[in-house]
Amino acid sequence: MTFASTAFGVFTAPGEATWTARTQLNVFGRPLDQLECDVPSSLEITAVESPGLEAWQLADGAAGRTKISLTWRQSFDGSREIVFHGVFSPDREGRWHVPNLVLKDVSAHTGSLLLERPAGIRLQVLATNGVRPAESNESAASATRPNAA
Repeated sequence: MTFASTAFGVFTAPGEATWTARTQLNVFGRPLDQLECDVPSSLEITAVESPGLEAWQLADGAAGRTKISLTWRQSFDGSREIVFHGVFSPDREGRWHVPNLVLKDVSAHTGSLLLERPAGIRLQVLATNGVRPAESNESAASATRPNAA
C-alpha cells in the first residue's frame, strides 16, 4: 500500500506563476522503485527531486495531461519525499487554474494548498473543485486578538 500527502505551493506574479508540490510517500508492503504521475499539460515541469531518484521523464499523457515517470536507483519502502517544480501562465481570460498532481496506483492521496503573492497583488478565489477551505494563520491570529480588524 502506498499513501501520499502533497503540499502545493503557488507563487503568483503578473503573467506567470511558480508551482511546487512536496509529496510525502509512505510505502508499506511491496517496495517501490517506479511511480507514474500526471499533471495538466499547461504546467511546465522544470525539476523533480527525491533522494535516490535516478531519472524522471516527461511524455504526452491522456488528453491535456503530461505524464511524469519516476525511477529510483533502488526499491524502497517507508517514507520518501518527492519535490516537483514547475511554471504556468494564466488562461486567455487572465484567470489562473492551479494545476493538480495525480499519482497513479496509490491507495490514498491528500493535499493542502498555499497561495502566495507579492505585496499589492490581490488574489480572488473564483471556483474550487474538491477543496475544503482552511483558515490561514494570519486570519486565525487576527480573530483571537481583541479589537482586531
